[in-house]
Amino acid sequence: MDSKVYLNDELVGGRVYGYSNFYVDLTDKLRIGQDNEIKVFVHNSQVPNARWYSGSGIYRPVNLIVANKEHIDLDGVKIITKSYDPAVLEVTVKATTTNAAEIRTEISYDGKVVATCTGEKCNVIIADAKLWDEDHSNLYTAKVSLIRGQEVLDVVEERFGIRTIEWNAAQGLLINGRSVKLRGGCVHHDNGILGACAFEAAEYRKAKIMKEAGFNAIRSAHNPISKAMLNACDELGVYIMDEAFDNWMKNPGTYGHVLYFAEEWEKDLRDMVLKDLNHPSV
Repeated sequence: MDSKVYLNDELVGGRVYGYSNFYVDLTDKLRIGQDNEIKVFVHNSQVPNARWYSGSGIYRPVNLIVANKEHIDLDGVKIITKSYDPAVLEVTVKATTTNAAEIRTEISYDGKVVATCTGEKCNVIIADAKLWDEDHSNLYTAKVSLIRGQEVLDVVEERFGIRTIEWNAAQGLLINGRSVKLRGGCVHHDNGILGACAFEAAEYRKAKIMKEAGFNAIRSAHNPISKAMLNACDELGVYIMDEAFDNWMKNPGTYGHVLYFAEEWEKDLRDMVLKDLNHPSV
């Protein structure tokens, strides 16, 4: 909550909402060939800042991302299931390039390439597709390459599932054309006595316990869910209702995001959608 990121004592970014994933571009501020210092500060003197235990400090992973000047944009690969019988995918790629470069996509299942396509936006048909749902958590991988001539400029891999979502008044929620009833439970972001850190093994354990207890769905209570939990539910076949906010304008007697909602909600919602986009569980 209320983080600030400094590079060599210069403020370069941060985010008010403690559950939002965000990026800070260091490109033009790094001292090339010299030591650089990155510091992250969190202001947590205003408590309570939620109706649950929120923790303090860095409780989700931080990564230093290094790329060529010409690269596939962060969150730049979008995979949509247009239909499941036959399985047709729409792959859209955003890239930063100075000259024309080829974008090549390979779709793999269990390590074997099953389809390819080229271009910033392309449709691809998957023969004998294995669909994703709560009983069949089949996952594919899209390997997207940015290529000029013989040079590979960048490669991004996205894991996804082939599944459609529909709903209507007569049948309710439909996954791949089949009516599904959500047997859900609310899951908070902390891990009990382990604290607020989103340990990958702990997130997986939570999702597995829920699935084994008969639940097929979880609601993230009440914040954008962690990437570790998204991955776990993709693998286990658990549906997710990812909840953006606990409160909007109404303050329940605490500090926290509600005080900044009017100024911050749009960027938080945008980044949550981009984070979730290729996860079939959501």
